[in-house]
Amino acid sequence: MAVQAGDTFLLPLNYGVVPHLWVILTDPDENGEVLGANLTSHDVFKDTTVTLEAGEHPFIRRKTVVNYPEAKIIHAETLESSVERGYAEQKEPCSPELLKKIRDGVFSSEFTPQEKSKYLKKRLGLL
Repeated sequence: MAVQAGDTFLLPLNYGVVPHLWVILTDPDENGEVLGANLTSHDVFKDTTVTLEAGEHPFIRRKTVVNYPEAKIIHAETLESSVERGYAEQKEPCSPELLKKIRDGVFSSEFTPQEKSKYLKKRLGLL
């Protein structure tokens, strides 16, 4: 399995916490790292920069938001290993339209950590 932009993963599994769907926003860089953001239930106290509705991805069944404050740079091999060991499950990839919507939100959200926004700009050739 080769991780790429648009892939999604449900994780963590088997840790006694509610797993979240993570969307991979970049292809691996020269160090094998990718940027990911998780989706979480809509709530007035959460970042609502990008709100997703049921059906925008097969996993989404109710109003959901992208959790930009918790975006992470993750090593692709860690994701692959997590799937192999049962700590994560790969789900259906995002549509190109959904991937663009979530990426655009990285730049729109006032809660995205600056280094994550800069990382995405660099990976998309915007710097």
